[in-house]
Amino acid sequence: EEGDDGATVSRAVGDGKGSSLSTTCRTALVPLVVRALFGRLLLRSGRGSSKNQLAGKRATVLAALGALSPVELGTLVDLALAPFAHLEAALNSPASHPTAAEMEQEQEQDPELSAYDHAGASAELPHAALLALDGVPLTRRVGVARMLLDMLEHHGPKLRPHARRLARVSLSLLAHAANSLAAALPGAVDVSPLPPAVRRSTRAVSDTTAGREARTLALRLCVELMGSFSEEAAGGEGTVPSPWHDGVILCALPMLRALPTHYTQAISAPLSLLTAIASDAFLWPLLERPPLLHCTLSTLSAKKLSRPVADAILDAADALLDGKLDLTGAAAAQEEEETDDATRGRRDSLAAAARAAVAFAEGGGKRREVDPARAALPSPLGPHMGAFLGHLRTHLSSTLGGGAAAAAKAAKAGGRGAPPGGGRALALLCRMAPHVPDGEDCGALVALLLPWASPKAKAPQPLVERVLRVLAFLAPRAPQAGGVADALAAACGGLRSRGARGALVEVFCALALGRPELRLEHTARVLLGLGAHATDASSLGPAASALLGLHAEKQGDDESKAERAPKRRARLDELDFDARATALSLAADGEFLKVAGVRQLAPLLHALCAELLGASDDLSLRHAAGGSLARLVRHAAGRAAALAAASLPGAPPANPPATEGEIPGAWRALLLRTVLKTARVALRLPMESESLRHLFLGLLADALRADAALAPDLAVLTNSADREADWFDNMAHTQLHRRRRALARVQTHIRAGQLTAPSLQNVILPIALTYAMATGDSWQTVAEEAVRTLGAVAAALPWRGYSTLLRTLLKLADANPALEKRLLKAMCAVLQEFGHAPEVAEEVGGIEGAPAAAAAAVEGVVEASDDEDDEEEKEGEAEAEAEAEAAPAAEEGEGEGDKVDEPEPEAIVVIVAPLTPAAAARTHAAAVRHAMRTQFLPLFYARLGGQSAPVRSAAAAAVAGAGASGGEKKGDTGVAPHQLLIALPLLHVLQALPAADRESEVPGLLLRLCTHLRARDFSVREAARVALCDVAAELGPKELGGVVRVLRRSLSRGFEAQVFGYTLHALLARVAPLTVAGELDGDVGYLANLAVEDAFGEAEAQRRVAQIASKTKEAGGGTKSLATLALLAGCVTFAPRTLNALLSPLLRLSGGGGVVAAETGEGGSDGADGAAPSAVLERRLGEALMQVGAGLRANRSATPESLCRLAKGLVANALPADAAANSKGGNGEGAAAAAGVAPKGKRATDARRIPETEVNLAAHRRAAAPEHADALAHVWAIFGLALLRDALRGGAGEGGARLRSGEPAHCALLAPLLPLLARAVDHGHPELCAAALRLTTTLVRCPLPDGGGLKARAALLRACLRRVQHVSALSASADGALVASVRALAVLLKAPPAAAVAALPATTVTPGVTPGPKHGRKGGASSASDNPGGGAGGAGVSDSSGDSVDEDEEAPLPAPTAPAASGGAAAARALTLSDGQLRWLLEFAHTRLLEPTPPPCVFVLIKAVLGRRYVGARLYDIAGRLGELVLGADDATSRDHAAELLCSFLLAYPLGDARVLERLHFVVANVGYERADGRRSLLKLYGLLVKKLPAAPLLKWAQLLFVPLVPRLSDDPDAGCRKAAGATLELLLRRLAPDAGDASDGGRALGGLLRLTLLWNADADAELRRAAAQVGALFAPLLPVGESLDLLLRASVTALAVALADGARSDALDADAGRAAAPPDDAQWQPAYHSLRALERALSARGAAVHSVALNELWTTTLAHVLEYRHVWVRLVAARLLGVYLAALRAAPIGEGGFASLPLGATPAALAELLAASCAQLTLSRPSTELAQQAAKNALALCLLLHTRPELCPPPGSAAAAALRALGADTTGGKAAAADAGDEADDQANGATAAAAATAAVEA
Repeated sequence: EEGDDGATVSRAVGDGKGSSLSTTCRTALVPLVVRALFGRLLLRSGRGSSKNQLAGKRATVLAALGALSPVELGTLVDLALAPFAHLEAALNSPASHPTAAEMEQEQEQDPELSAYDHAGASAELPHAALLALDGVPLTRRVGVARMLLDMLEHHGPKLRPHARRLARVSLSLLAHAANSLAAALPGAVDVSPLPPAVRRSTRAVSDTTAGREARTLALRLCVELMGSFSEEAAGGEGTVPSPWHDGVILCALPMLRALPTHYTQAISAPLSLLTAIASDAFLWPLLERPPLLHCTLSTLSAKKLSRPVADAILDAADALLDGKLDLTGAAAAQEEEETDDATRGRRDSLAAAARAAVAFAEGGGKRREVDPARAALPSPLGPHMGAFLGHLRTHLSSTLGGGAAAAAKAAKAGGRGAPPGGGRALALLCRMAPHVPDGEDCGALVALLLPWASPKAKAPQPLVERVLRVLAFLAPRAPQAGGVADALAAACGGLRSRGARGALVEVFCALALGRPELRLEHTARVLLGLGAHATDASSLGPAASALLGLHAEKQGDDESKAERAPKRRARLDELDFDARATALSLAADGEFLKVAGVRQLAPLLHALCAELLGASDDLSLRHAAGGSLARLVRHAAGRAAALAAASLPGAPPANPPATEGEIPGAWRALLLRTVLKTARVALRLPMESESLRHLFLGLLADALRADAALAPDLAVLTNSADREADWFDNMAHTQLHRRRRALARVQTHIRAGQLTAPSLQNVILPIALTYAMATGDSWQTVAEEAVRTLGAVAAALPWRGYSTLLRTLLKLADANPALEKRLLKAMCAVLQEFGHAPEVAEEVGGIEGAPAAAAAAVEGVVEASDDEDDEEEKEGEAEAEAEAEAAPAAEEGEGEGDKVDEPEPEAIVVIVAPLTPAAAARTHAAAVRHAMRTQFLPLFYARLGGQSAPVRSAAAAAVAGAGASGGEKKGDTGVAPHQLLIALPLLHVLQALPAADRESEVPGLLLRLCTHLRARDFSVREAARVALCDVAAELGPKELGGVVRVLRRSLSRGFEAQVFGYTLHALLARVAPLTVAGELDGDVGYLANLAVEDAFGEAEAQRRVAQIASKTKEAGGGTKSLATLALLAGCVTFAPRTLNALLSPLLRLSGGGGVVAAETGEGGSDGADGAAPSAVLERRLGEALMQVGAGLRANRSATPESLCRLAKGLVANALPADAAANSKGGNGEGAAAAAGVAPKGKRATDARRIPETEVNLAAHRRAAAPEHADALAHVWAIFGLALLRDALRGGAGEGGARLRSGEPAHCALLAPLLPLLARAVDHGHPELCAAALRLTTTLVRCPLPDGGGLKARAALLRACLRRVQHVSALSASADGALVASVRALAVLLKAPPAAAVAALPATTVTPGVTPGPKHGRKGGASSASDNPGGGAGGAGVSDSSGDSVDEDEEAPLPAPTAPAASGGAAAARALTLSDGQLRWLLEFAHTRLLEPTPPPCVFVLIKAVLGRRYVGARLYDIAGRLGELVLGADDATSRDHAAELLCSFLLAYPLGDARVLERLHFVVANVGYERADGRRSLLKLYGLLVKKLPAAPLLKWAQLLFVPLVPRLSDDPDAGCRKAAGATLELLLRRLAPDAGDASDGGRALGGLLRLTLLWNADADAELRRAAAQVGALFAPLLPVGESLDLLLRASVTALAVALADGARSDALDADAGRAAAPPDDAQWQPAYHSLRALERALSARGAAVHSVALNELWTTTLAHVLEYRHVWVRLVAARLLGVYLAALRAAPIGEGGFASLPLGATPAALAELLAASCAQLTLSRPSTELAQQAAKNALALCLLLHTRPELCPPPGSAAAAALRALGADTTGGKAAAADAGDEADDQANGATAAAAATAAVEA
């Protein structure tokens, strides 16, 4: 019924057990039900009728009919085959067969088909039957075929009775489809030609796709019938092949032949046919005929073979290997020969090893069960074994690459995504091993198995063991046995498991025994010993056991094997250390090395390297392994060098000679594969393995020293001549500082490009990485140097190595948090070099000579060699696996709509023009930059932390999302300070990116840094600030505005305002030194606004809150924004536009409507427009302008012209207009003129003012509000004046605006400023007036043009005088305004520069400016020049020169000249003070001088008055007051100034003799003033008078000046006064000396003073004698040789004798009283000292005086006693005098008259006494250094004199000779009698004393 489901039908028509129907009813009902359901299958409308649902409907219906019996299914078969009724009728009719001739011709054309039954196959396909199918539509045929396939799937065995019928229909469908396609596509490879036996003339198919589908379905139907009902389908004949089988194969023959080309991507119907035949042993005879098996096996060699297809073919081959392999030919003969038990045992062992390998390769360790039916039959694969091995090798090479890495992937074939044929391929190879004969087939099988055993394959160790067990039997039989040994040499150091190592040893033992020509016996024995265990030797393989037995026989042991194997107890399964030690000693055997080649040493080198890396706990084994390896390395390197040297032309042959094929390259390649590769691993070991690292460094160094060609770049680091400079030795040295220096030195080689990338990656990089992670204080410097080395290495690495280094550092930083900071520094060093890397350096195409380098770089990156490191290999493997996974998996079978029969379209080959090397390099550089941006930048952004701006890149978006997540506290950025170090290197990376990427990434980096400035932790903020400053400096000044804008957006509220101002200053301070003028001009207004807002706004108010200042360090540090303005002013271009932009925020402040409101609460206003500004605002504005001025002075773009223009504009705009302007323009125009702005329609008064910009707009606002317009104008005027004054005083620093007063061009710029200064002086503000006056003081000294600006000077003079009067009336104190006014007035009182006045026309101004008409002393002002006489005493006393009173003042001007005729009277009067002004000025000066401490400016004013020689009554009172101040002023400055001025008055003004004498008496009478400071000032005046008095007055009053000073030399208690008195006396005597003045008058005056001195020297008063001695010392160098000098010398000698006598009497009195001698007091030793000084100075100045008779007594008697005086100063001068005497004595001639003829009164006794006295100076307990040196010189000179002048020696036996002997001197050359010497003991003692004295003399 409608709606019944399949379950209901199934129950109704079920089998008899479950059915409710009787047999009769069932027989009648089942056909009806089947017909009903079959009708539903044909229904093409309604639910379930779509194409995709038909298969489901068929499955449902057929499942419902699953309970029908085979007989009942006949109805279903009849209904299914109903469309083919004509076909079945024709199948039973006589067929139209091809002729026998046609079939024979076909057989001749294709010999492969001769084995087929063509006649039988043709009989199976009647022609009428195929013609009947032409009437059936193609879609109906396809539908019936699908129906039949589904029926076989659901009812398989039940259809056996109908098998023959279905088989014939299926074959007919296949033949019809094949012929229809052949007619439609006659040239298609997979369609034609068909064999004649199945070729029929049928209608060509119109739809070839549907026709291919029909053929595929028909063939699949035949395959299913062949696999399920093979006998029934053949007609029950029971034999194969049958005509039906031949018919199927012949119809499918085109498809089978096209299998390697058209059916490689999915399991097709032809392949299903072959696999079905291979899986059924009954069908194997079909494979014995060509071309089935050949086509199948050749498919393995297809270029593009999918994994399912390959697996299907290998499954078929595996099934065929279950049968018996028929060994034919050489294999059979070999099997017949191998009849002995050993050979059969070896084959059995091989079979067992193969089975074990197969079991492990197939997984689970279990072998699948073999079908007995297949095992009993011969395998069809036997004859094709060679071809199969060839195709399999091609397949593995093309799919797996044939290398070790591919084999490793193949070993994991069970996993998803692995390449095809992995474990199955290995299992097949091992299964074929026992059946492969010797020769080429065996060699091919060995070549396929070798990659699985390679260490690079990294296959499972049990699998490697089993493969090696198989190779142990195959390798000796293979033709390439030597190649097997070479290939497995690396495995000696790469296998980890014990079983695999044992199997490898077994392979080498087998090769040693089976192939003696390889000479591997010694190598095998060493390997056997290295892997020996303490277990029983029975576990060894047959080859190893045989090798051990052979070795025993060679040792001469004749015992049997059973006897040689002693009974042993059970041992632990551990290493046999004895055997290993023996093997290590054999490894470097000398005899072995003589004959060993590369093949024999390669396994040993690999094994020993692995032995060392294994780090055995037994130190003896480790040392033995290291020693053996070192010897082997030296041998290999030396052998390579010897062979290379022998290959040179004319070189002798190597010793021993080279064997066949032995070349240097082979030895070097061996060392590179072993030592260098293992050293690369060892150098990466942790710090605990330091000894192992040093060992491999030594091995590498030994190899390089023996053969530099091994690695020429690394050989540069060695130094055999000086091992101290050898890099390898230093790196292995115990002292860490040598390692640090070695790392620093290798950086030089790296930067110079001397080391290649492989050397850097293999040697330098591992060492640097290891030391960069060293911990401990002692390693700190080494680690830092290692970090720098990493940066140098990174700069030389290609991108692949560079990226690997970055990944390594990132992983290490994650794994070692304690070392994160150091590793971050390493990352920074590496990232810094990103822009310098070879692939990222500049555009290669634009560099000359770069194409070749670019091509090499691209080739080096694209082509990866097999020697790449493991990490890179893993990356390549991962990429390959990813590609395999990404490839779409092929469908397992062909279903509805499959197009597998369609010939695969050939690959489209697009011919692309090859890139040039330059273009290829640019392309690669772009790829590198992209990889850096997408792979690494997100990782570094994550470490940097922070939040980025709205990003435009996926990488930045990911980082932003990661940074925003998390539960961090407010203000906590969650980053450590050291993590911010990476910001600057990241910027370097970004700068290497393309412009678009850089523009999108840099703002994000800036915003991340700015985010960290909001952190609460100050250390984080400081680190972020430093990083931001570095980034800004790297970006450059032009990008500073953008950086600040990002900063402003990030810091906007709360404490962030303080951080912003502080950071803004830090940014400008960092960028300013890098700025070129003009780079900040575009952002100066924005930056100035921010700085002013911070300095005057809310942030500044918060800084004054103590709590805020204490919590925020940026606030506690004070305002930085004013300094920011200074920095900004120093960077901008000095031009009106930029200056207006810089100053406009401050102008708005001073105008009242500024940036922010002015401060309140401190007496100020609220900041409203038009309100008067507060005092705080005025002070802060002044400070800001002062900072701006400092910056402008340092501005390099400023010029003198621009600076003067700016200053003039500032002053002119700020000062009020003059009276003329006010009277003309009224109130409004006057205000405008005061502001510097011209009224409408009129021209501005100042043509040089700043153009109409914001500065002038502010002036307009001030003009519009006159009541407050000038409230802060004075601040700007002061600012302008300060700029000028600092420029004039050299305060411009490095700027270009320094004004020099000596340059006419600069003076021309300064001349127009004088009128402005006069207006500024008249201004009411004291600070402005003081600034103007200070500038006036500086400016009027300049040689200004136009006559020095005399008119302006006159105006300034009047203004200054008014200012002085005004200020003095306000206050009596010396405030700043008064000081500045007085100083300016003093400068203006001076006469103008003479050159300027001379340049004026005579009608303009007088050349000489005079003070005016003469008045009396009590009248008006009068000039001293008008009264040149002035009295007799004033004649010639007109020297007005003197020292400067103030440091700002210049030298006095020259005296004024006479007035000119009528030309300059007005100008003269303008520059001259009137009588009233002079009287007031003198009264002012006198009043100020009456103060206890007069202001210094008053002295300056008085000096100016005296310089102009004004005369007034009060002037003499001033002079009197100056004299009082000289003595009584409180401070030294006032006293000194008063002394200078009083001296100038006395010398410059006309005074009579009485007045002069009165002044001199004042000076002379007060030299004994009670106060020492007063005396010092008076003595200064004294000295000035003595120095400046003319010669005539000086001679006149010489004694008056001389006598008062003499007592001061000794009586004055103050040392300064005594020194000043002595200096004055010396100056007086020098001026009176004949050489200095009038010879007659001076000589008489000096002689009179000398006589007076000599009289004092002879006086009885001791004090007077002491003073006379001091004066005599002053006289001594001034007197010429003659009577006067003799008198002085004699007097000095006499005074010296008197002093000595007084000392002797004092000592005698002390001795009589029993007292110890007291040290001499001043009155005792000073006369002697000064007398000696007089003698010394006289002899120094007059050398000839040494011969004076007056000194004979001194030389013979007195000097020896003086050398014994008890005061060191006296002895020192006496010693110097003795030196002078000895020098003269040595040069004087000696006559022949005996002692009487000796010069200078010298006697032997006197000389002996002098020598004794000199030696006595050296024996004092505490001798003076200077005295000891002079005494030693004197003693040595005396000894030399006595040695060279024997006549000066005392006679033998005299007292003098005895004294000399007492000193240890022998005057007779050793011939003197011992009796004269006294006691011998005393002589020895005296000799010791003399020796000590001599030693002391030498030391001194």
